[in-house]
Amino acid sequence: MKGFQLLVAVVIALVPAGGVLDKQAIDEAFEKFIRKYNKKYTSTEERAKRRGFFAATLAQVFAANQERLDILGNGSDYVAGINSFADFSTAEFEAKMLCGYNPSISESSSPRNQSGISYTLGHTESIRLPETVDWVAAGAVGPPRDQGKCGCCYALQVATVAESHFQIRTGIHPMIPFSVQQLVDCSKSTGNKGCTSGSQRQAWTYVKSSGMVKESVYPFIAKDGKCKSSIVGSAANQCLAPGDIEAWFGVLPRSDDALMHKLAMYGPVPVSVHGSSARFRNYRFGVMTPQECGEGNLNHGITVVGYGKTPEGVEYWKVINSWGTSWGDKGIGYIQRNTKGYPR
Repeated sequence: MKGFQLLVAVVIALVPAGGVLDKQAIDEAFEKFIRKYNKKYTSTEERAKRRGFFAATLAQVFAANQERLDILGNGSDYVAGINSFADFSTAEFEAKMLCGYNPSISESSSPRNQSGISYTLGHTESIRLPETVDWVAAGAVGPPRDQGKCGCCYALQVATVAESHFQIRTGIHPMIPFSVQQLVDCSKSTGNKGCTSGSQRQAWTYVKSSGMVKESVYPFIAKDGKCKSSIVGSAANQCLAPGDIEAWFGVLPRSDDALMHKLAMYGPVPVSVHGSSARFRNYRFGVMTPQECGEGNLNHGITVVGYGKTPEGVEYWKVINSWGTSWGDKGIGYIQRNTKGYPR
């Protein structure tokens, strides 16, 4: 992979023969980072603090890429890189970029029914699934969104899935984006906490009773606001009216067959990952393994938008994140399939 070699060469070029990032290299990389992402710091102290966090991230990126080179050679798949939140501390990243707790529909990995949630086993013996599914290429998934410093991945997941399934079933082109901000502001009525934390289950409960409006009439502002009831209640604004969603179904946890079936037959599926993993946070491109995804608690939500296989035969899930286009391949990532049920 030529791109992999070039990116690693850029990172390694910052490192002297001793293998340690020196002050000059870090300073130069930090200046480039500031210019690229138009960073503004309020004081000398703030700038110094951010440089320290950036240096720690840069070291993680170098170590991850060097490890993959040492183990697998230049043909390695996973590549780490610097993105727009490389100057965040770990605590700040978790507070602003994650959902606060398990963002999945069910807070349990057990397949039992919970609060009206039905699980489907996904038996597909009599159904021949396609070798590849890509709802992005099919025009049923919008561009990756950026949640900014609002911990609302649950809202972005639900909006992404709802608008995608709406497009698939109606055939409307271009696709109509649904309002994320409506879920941030209004699903507090079902237990979510806006930009602090939330879960899909509570967001879907809200959508079932209240519907969803177009993003054009209720745009995303990446911060908490008061629910705009007059906009939400207007039939002219609603893509989904109250009651349009009768029920929702969870995919049996850790079942690749069930997830493939739902993707192929219905559309994108929201899943959970360990978003605190440094390698997931710093992902640039390639296929992530469970090592990159991490095995900690599930605290971030992404959406699976397809599956396939690389030319080398590596099976993957195609996912869309909510951290903007500086993460992954312009907001898109790939996670290895058939690896202990990742993602969950």
